[in-house]
Amino acid sequence: MRVLLNIDDDNGKLVDFSVRNPDRETMLFLVRTLRAHVPPKASAWQVRIVGVGAYKINMIKTVREITRLGLKEAKEVVESAPSGIVYAGTDAGLANNIVRALIRAGGHAVKEPA
Repeated sequence: MRVLLNIDDDNGKLVDFSVRNPDRETMLFLVRTLRAHVPPKASAWQVRIVGVGAYKINMIKTVREITRLGLKEAKEVVESAPSGIVYAGTDAGLANNIVRALIRAGGHAVKEPA
């Protein structure tokens, strides 16, 4: 018998273990080891602008729509890229929508665990 365990750690990394003819203790050891090395799934996300591109005005408009900030504050967030956090403490679905909106506006954004 051969056991192949694949675990996706939610960051795109795949952990592979292959064991031929494992006994019960070996299987328990593998399960405990894998559980210890896989981080828990993030429940809160943040969106960060990593690049503005040529459409700075569109990015400022989009940040204003998303965050309800004033013109000056939205401009500061956009100009602070690549460290500009647009939205923090949200769920994965809303974070994905915000990233898509910022990309449509001409910039580059990423979703990260908060």
